[in-house]
Amino acid sequence: MIGLAYCWRCGAQLYDNSSYCHSCGASAKPSPTSAIGAQTGFERLKDDKEFQDQWVKRIVAYVIDVVAVSVAVYFLLLVAAFAIVPAVFFGQTLPFVWFWGF
Repeated sequence: MIGLAYCWRCGAQLYDNSSYCHSCGASAKPSPTSAIGAQTGFERLKDDKEFQDQWVKRIVAYVIDVVAVSVAVYFLLLVAAFAIVPAVFFGQTLPFVWFWGF
């Protein structure tokens, strides 16, 4: 009688003579490097300097993107508001103001 085998990644019971887990697709016999060096993302973030640098670059890129989009939206709203200014202060409109519905 053969003992029951379980997947090393997800813990699902493996079928007899299966080479891959039917649940998660992992190899039924983990490679020595994946079994020993298996780390979660947080463990890897704590230990791996290159991984940390990658995330710092991603966060900086995200902040730069937010600033760039905010400035673009600000200038677009400024252009839209520019059409209203003559009508509010001087009682006249520019020729393209009809496009905005004023």
